Amino acid sequence: MTVNDSARTARIAPRRTFAGATVLTFVATNPAGASAKGDVALQVIPPNRPPVISSQFPSEVRLTNGRSEPISLLLLVTDPEVTPFLLRWGFTGQQVATPTVDINNVLTITAPASWAGQERVTLTARDPEGASASVTFTVIGAGLPGDFNGDGAVNFDDFFAFAGAFGTGQGGPGFDARFDMDRSGRVDLDDFFLFAEAFGRVGK
Repeated sequence: MTVNDSARTARIAPRRTFAGATVLTFVATNPAGASAKGDVALQVIPPNRPPVISSQFPSEVRLTNGRSEPISLLLLVTDPEVTPFLLRWGFTGQQVATPTVDINNVLTITAPASWAGQERVTLTARDPEGASASVTFTVIGAGLPGDFNGDGAVNFDDFFAFAGAFGTGQGGPGFDARFDMDRSGRVDLDDFFLFAEAFGRVGK
């Protein structure tokens, strides 16, 4: 702390590492030696720090029958200032997979059971002050393309379901993303050819 007598000001600059509360006592003394004093309470609030994502966060998440194993985020994502339950979660990059975080901070990823492929998904944790941290991982779907009902085989049951959705488009009535096998936004001949190629296959 520095005091400028002529300007009657005091400048307080705590150490960078200091955070907390303390009491400063000011003493004013006149030329005759008489004095008076007063206390000032000082509180230093540290700058907000972003969440921390553990290096143990899985780099790959595999789906079985269209669903991942539950992943608890309580130990994988923490924050220096607040409980993890106050963090907000966001996801980008997903096209087929649907990631969700429940009230217990458990991450689950779902997708159509027939989906076979990979996509990169980025999870972002944001604290109440807006600081954030992100991690990117790969979601792997090992389903059987064309097995729309998840019974382990591509057969006439799947064909009839596909036929019912044929000609529909994203945003329109009756559209179901399971049948849009090429992710074009429409269930059309390109999807039919992909389904025909898979017809008769049986899952392992």
